[in-house]
Order: sequence, then structure tokens, then C-alpha cells
Amino acid sequence: MHLLLSTIWDLCRFQRGPDALPSAPGFTALVLGLNLFLSTLIGMSLGERGLVTALSGAVVATAVLASGLWFVLALRGLQARFSQSLSALLCTDSVLSLAQWPLLLAWPEDGSAPLLLFGEVALMVWWLALFAFILSRALGVGRPHATFLALSLFMLAALATQTAMGGAP
Repeated sequence: MHLLLSTIWDLCRFQRGPDALPSAPGFTALVLGLNLFLSTLIGMSLGERGLVTALSGAVVATAVLASGLWFVLALRGLQARFSQSLSALLCTDSVLSLAQWPLLLAWPEDGSAPLLLFGEVALMVWWLALFAFILSRALGVGRPHATFLALSLFMLAALATQTAMGGAP
């Protein structure tokens, strides 16, 4: 277990690629379940969502991420990398979600929190850079291309989640 957590932390620090994680579908399923649980818990803890809404948002965002990843891997004939790549995206998403959670809980209603805003922006940049790093390694493409793909997946997931939850995009 310690080795796995160390590997995930190394991945979050750009020290290892998605190929360092187990390629077993069971591991991917476990990580998927943990990520959905954490996303739902965070959504509910913010007081804006009930269980069904929080879980629905998490499922939609994850489905968009997984299907987008599958699509870009399939375009390059690299479907065999799907399990490890999705596991890497979900593991790092979970770590950064845990880092973001206290910021979201501390956020004042009037939104005037420059230090919290700085922390949130820093985490979002780290998130984007990390997803681009993982996609770059998985697809064998350069960072600019992978950054565009990561940003596209972020935007699609956010749009799909807002649409599914009945909000305006």
C-alpha cells in the first residue's frame, strides 16, 4: 500500500508516468469507486447538493473524462493504455480534490478571499498541468497538444455536468 501511495504522490509531482500504476481493470474499478465516493462527499459537504445530485455530477464528469480519454487513445491506436491512464487521471484528481476541499469549505459567501482564490487558481493550474502530463505520456504527444486536450476534457466535463444538473453552462 505504501508503494502505491508513493507512486501516486510521485505521479502528482511529475516524477512518474501513468505506466507506473497497475494496469489491472480491478485497480481501475477500485480507483473509480473511490473517486466517485470522494467527489460525491465533497459535493454534499459544500451544502449545495443532495446525494443524488452530487453523485450524478460526479458520474457525468467521470464519464466524459473516461470517454474522452478512450476516444483520443483510440485515435492513436493506444487503447491498451486506457486502464493505466484513467487510473492516473482519477488518482491525481482525488489527491488534488482532497487539497481543494478545505479551500472550498473555507470560501466566504461574499467571495472576498484573495488568498483562497490564489490557492484555488494554483490548484487548477497544477491540475491542468498534471492532466496534460499524463495525457502527453499516454498518447506520446508533446505538452502543448496534451494541454489542449486536457483543457478540452475539463471544459467538456464541466459543460456536461452543468447540463446534467440542470444549471446554465
